[in-house]
Amino acid sequence: MRAKSKLLATIAAGAVFVGGGVGIAEAVGGDSDDVQATGAAAGKAKAAALKAVGSGRVVSVERESEAGSAWEVEIVRRDGTEVEANLDSAFKSVATEREDDDNDRKADDD
Repeated sequence: MRAKSKLLATIAAGAVFVGGGVGIAEAVGGDSDDVQATGAAAGKAKAAALKAVGSGRVVSVERESEAGSAWEVEIVRRDGTEVEANLDSAFKSVATEREDDDNDRKADDD
């Protein structure tokens, strides 16, 4: 009986350790909802976003859940500026927005 209690205590401690590690990883890694999309539809989203923005290198393609937008594509232009293109479910551009690190920092400081 004693060995069984030790085994259960070890399993419980391991579960707490693993659970804490996952929580820390999510806190450090950012949004856990940021899952990169893959496949043919993601390829269409990349192409449509590049067409809307003009040119650049796609660094992120995600499914979006905000109203009016089905895709969020982040693009880095040759000059280093970052642009976010939002597309609807038919891969039509809904909005494009330049990402500004200074504004992001100000929002984080508030």
